[in-house]
Amino acid sequence: MATAQTTLSDTQHTTTNNDTADPIEINDADDIHNAVDEFTGELLDAVDNAAATGQITEYLNTLATVGASRYSIRNQIALMQQLRARDEDWTDHAEHWAGFWTWQNEHGRAVQKGADGFTILAPVTGPACPDCGNAPNYHANRPDLDCPRAGEDPGDWDFDPSEEWSDGVYYFSTATTFAYPQTEPLEDADPDDVFEPQHRSTGNDDRAADLFDALRDAAETAAFDGTGAIRVTETGRGRPGVRGSSSGGRVDVAGGDRSAADTFRTLAHEIAHELLHFDGPVPSRDVPDEVKELEAEAVAYTVARSFGFQVDGSELYVGAWLQHAKTTGVVDPDDEDDIAARDVIRDRLDEIRSVAAEIIEEIDARRD
Repeated sequence: MATAQTTLSDTQHTTTNNDTADPIEINDADDIHNAVDEFTGELLDAVDNAAATGQITEYLNTLATVGASRYSIRNQIALMQQLRARDEDWTDHAEHWAGFWTWQNEHGRAVQKGADGFTILAPVTGPACPDCGNAPNYHANRPDLDCPRAGEDPGDWDFDPSEEWSDGVYYFSTATTFAYPQTEPLEDADPDDVFEPQHRSTGNDDRAADLFDALRDAAETAAFDGTGAIRVTETGRGRPGVRGSSSGGRVDVAGGDRSAADTFRTLAHEIAHELLHFDGPVPSRDVPDEVKELEAEAVAYTVARSFGFQVDGSELYVGAWLQHAKTTGVVDPDDEDDIAARDVIRDRLDEIRSVAAEIIEEIDARRD
């Protein structure tokens, strides 16, 4: 039976930042890497905080409402660039993606005739040598390979690598993925085997209270990777201007007369701190508070948006975050391309992606 998954209501749409550069054409792996470089370069070249915030917000909107959370940072940016160029009414809320045969064989759906797919990078996997990580037949003509089996013909081995070796990633190749709106049910499929998404309704306070409880349960039952149980305490109004705090194993959320939607977003923010910035009871990364706050708020923004809440991105203070990335990433002051800084930005965006996806998945696992 096909498993129904959740997606945003068709009435929920993202706001695209129209000041960003025109989308680039993506056909191969080099285009995908260029798309990532272009996006991170746009951030580094942003003339002010507002411009940078607009670009980060567009990326987070893509992450939240296009459902690319299961893809890598490179594929997310590649999808965002390609979605920019599509004049379709579904391109800002396409939650579910799969390959041509996966839709057909696993979800009871066929890709519509003439549908134009999206290019991504996919890993090519297989039995990987435990000493050098290469495929079995890679050894035969490589006597210089730093491996005990260098130069050996796999046909002469007294074991079957497919049975003895664990699978690993050989390399990445381009693949084509399709969004749910580009598919239709197979004519002869059993209706119970046809994937149909459940729609997330627009966020409201009653729903936010349920989501708060689900996230609290995930935290307190040690559901998140790398953490034990996180104690969540709801306090009164708290200090002026302070909505929550985290301290490595404990999260406090200020209540008072705040809306349930606001307290839910605050809890997501503080849980993000626990996952991003603490290793047990102590901080895990020595970065300025401004950097930590941007990353936690970016996660909270993504989580809130993904559940249908219209939230403001004005609290994403990107300027200090970018400046720290530039400083951290400096290898050669004469490097005009800022390669190292772009790598820092890409890695941090990927951490935001990973934590936001983990929180969303844990909440979904506890939803009615």
